Amino acid sequence: MNYAKLLILRFLSIITVSLAESQFSTRHFIVMFREYLPANQRTNIIGEILNPTYLNYTVVARKYAHATITERSDFDVVKTFNLTSLHTADFSQLLASRRQIKGVYREKVLHHSLKAFKLGGAFPKKNRADISPPENEPAPESGTVPLDKVKQPWLLLSAPHAWASGFCGEGVRVGIFDTGLVDTNLHKHFRVVTIKERTNWTYLPARTQRRERPEETEDVNPAAIDGHGHGTFVAGIIAAAPDDVILRWSQELVRNQTLIDWPPGDICSPPGLAPRAELYIFRVFTDAQLSLTSWFLDAFNYAIARRLHVINLSIGGPDFLDQPFVDKVLEVSANGILLVSAIGNGGPLYGSLNNPADQMDVLGVGAIDAAGSTAKFSSRGMTAWEMQSGYGRFKPDVTTWATDVISSGLSGQCTKLSGTSVASPIVAGVVALLISYLQICLAVLASPSILQNFATLASLILRNGATVQTVQPSTQLA
Repeated sequence: MNYAKLLILRFLSIITVSLAESQFSTRHFIVMFREYLPANQRTNIIGEILNPTYLNYTVVARKYAHATITERSDFDVVKTFNLTSLHTADFSQLLASRRQIKGVYREKVLHHSLKAFKLGGAFPKKNRADISPPENEPAPESGTVPLDKVKQPWLLLSAPHAWASGFCGEGVRVGIFDTGLVDTNLHKHFRVVTIKERTNWTYLPARTQRRERPEETEDVNPAAIDGHGHGTFVAGIIAAAPDDVILRWSQELVRNQTLIDWPPGDICSPPGLAPRAELYIFRVFTDAQLSLTSWFLDAFNYAIARRLHVINLSIGGPDFLDQPFVDKVLEVSANGILLVSAIGNGGPLYGSLNNPADQMDVLGVGAIDAAGSTAKFSSRGMTAWEMQSGYGRFKPDVTTWATDVISSGLSGQCTKLSGTSVASPIVAGVVALLISYLQICLAVLASPSILQNFATLASLILRNGATVQTVQPSTQLA
């Protein structure tokens, strides 16, 4: 590599770090504890350290409506009023000197990190992937070929065959970390979907948000209703179920082995890949696409307590400097929860991977177009971070279709979006189907009749012994 390239790379790295630094709050600090403690115990520990000083501070209240299960936590948010930037390091070291405290970090403010977009005019709106375009319409460039409106991922992945066999995602707990979900009573795509719980981590009724954190836009939305559309679109890909005709139609498709339009006479109302999955809606982004690290930490802790099977994260950014977030992702996966995350839309540049998808314990999802070529917008390795815990070079882990994918819109109709955050819920839906299949298999193996057969066979072997045929080694080469 010549000297000019080295200078360019150095310049880009400085810009990246500067941008990441500018996203951190100068007044709010996350204090991470080494274990989960009650709120009063955490506050007392912080007070014992800071009260003897002249620092003016407060521990930010986090009284969610669903706080009964999150009363014990491993972190607090401390807001300072008279701490200068020169004394930030001393402040962090003072708190971290206490053995119960793992570390102190400035809180990160996230803006516009959702990973979906409309294709726009560069993509022919009515071009099928398997036919030639009209003479007056140029062929789409490789990596930009849009999906046909009928041949959508759920059909290309043969999901109806799984449904017809009885595998629809039943009993699988899927968390969706996004902008929330529409009122399902008013949306035909979700009439028979199992919404187990809605939680809004951007809404704290215990305080006035504008006064407590002026950088936020106020979120007066305790029901986690989606006013942006991104979360609803993602939920539709995973588990939209307009009505039970999905299963009846899928059985007909499998029986006749023929491809027919879905649904007859209407291209909308696409089914989700796992229409019987149990959805847990986590609103971690406001409609203005703003989020905070502490919101994610609380939401992740709640997901662990709820013992989810899989979490979809159609988000991403250069979060390798956000140590509490990175560590919490590791903890979530260590608790047996599979995180599926969009790899980012930074392509075709290499080294544009997003976190958390670039972590080795996260299933990072990239994008392909309808022709199977890597989507031009899809991020790709090497990883963008090479400091501290830098790893995860070989990504994405999987790719799937992500150009002109149809799913649920806010108004009750359908809409088309592209991007790796469209690809991520496709994979999450497939994972839910696989888990439901494994659960049924394990239930069959654990049935009393099967266990009795195994016990009988084991008894016969132990009582009578087993005849083992010994094969003598050949003395000649074959």
